[in-house]
Amino acid sequence: MENNMKKNVIWNTLGTGLNAFISLFLMIMITRINGLNDAGIFSFSFSMACLLYMIGIYAGRIYQVTDTTNISNKEFIANRALTCIIMILLTIMFLLVKRYSIYKTTIFMFLSIYKAIEAFSDVLYGIMQKEEKLENAGKSYFIKSLLTIFIFLIVDLLTHSLILSCVSIVIATVAVTLLYDLNIVTKLTSLKEKINYSNVNKILKEGFIVFVITFITVFMVNIPKYVIDQYLSDEIQAIFGIIIMPATVISLFSQFIIHPVLTTITKLCNKNNYVELKKLMYKIMLMIFVIGLICSFCGYLIGIPVLELVYGVDLKIYRINLFVILIASTISATAGIISPFLIAMRHNLSQLFIGISLVIIETILCFALIKEYSINGACIAYLISMIYNFILFYIVSIRKINKKIKGV
Repeated sequence: MENNMKKNVIWNTLGTGLNAFISLFLMIMITRINGLNDAGIFSFSFSMACLLYMIGIYAGRIYQVTDTTNISNKEFIANRALTCIIMILLTIMFLLVKRYSIYKTTIFMFLSIYKAIEAFSDVLYGIMQKEEKLENAGKSYFIKSLLTIFIFLIVDLLTHSLILSCVSIVIATVAVTLLYDLNIVTKLTSLKEKINYSNVNKILKEGFIVFVITFITVFMVNIPKYVIDQYLSDEIQAIFGIIIMPATVISLFSQFIIHPVLTTITKLCNKNNYVELKKLMYKIMLMIFVIGLICSFCGYLIGIPVLELVYGVDLKIYRINLFVILIASTISATAGIISPFLIAMRHNLSQLFIGISLVIIETILCFALIKEYSINGACIAYLISMIYNFILFYIVSIRKINKKIKGV
């Protein structure tokens, strides 16, 4: 059992770690091979694809793994297929409304398809995790990530075509999903069982608030990019994408820590052991905060020279911007750790209200500051919003857990 846990943690860390750095590696390649304009288009399109991805995963793996009802694996798969189709349809509608150039539209579309396949794979990873086979999910992440990076690099070097490079990673991801993911899942669960469509609808209904919360979480992180797309150039978008990229390191560490303990959180909730649940939440929050601070100060000291070396772009005037973004991301990741605890306790409505209020505040700040102060405005707006987010999440979580401890 202990050996299996080690395998789960190691492979999950390797897989999710490499997956988290995909956009970083691709941005480096595109900036050096295709230039800042293409890098800006990719940065915005990938961010939007990640937002649409939240529609694809809908309630997400946390809801799936912590579910204790009679919803079957096949019903979760059917629900995910439906939400992925909706994701693609909404992508098409968005592109029709925005009327981007054919070039930008095509890149946007293929990146959205790439993320839709990833969203469908996530439900298969949820099945693996519930069956204590998280290592298989980690291996799948690892294989897909390596293929994505190397195939994209080879195609882009040979063709200098961002479109063909995006098509190539879609094909590679589909291949691994069909040949590896589905093969593993068919060994862990029966896919011949009849689907109860009332349960498929039940996931849509009960998971709606969780979906809105996760959607808002990703949306609020990327609001500055959406406003930059409205007011500034693709080159500025690329610069902002470069200096915000190191923040993924902090998000990465939070994923490393939270995913392996999801089942532990569920068990503590089922046993009504909220004292230990509170201790676990504080422990993880402290770990993320300390790691984030270390990353932030390292970023301030050596971040800009490293980014200049990697991307081949002059970034000296953006040192403070990088530091502010890393501090904001640390606060955001610490607040993000609280959400799975509230989801496991099925306290979702309060998260919804926090998220809605945050989106309103951040959107106002971004529109007010970015048009006037460019990237400086984006960084300030992001920092203020993440502080607000953490304060509300912390207050709500402590009140909910303390009530549970007192038996109220």
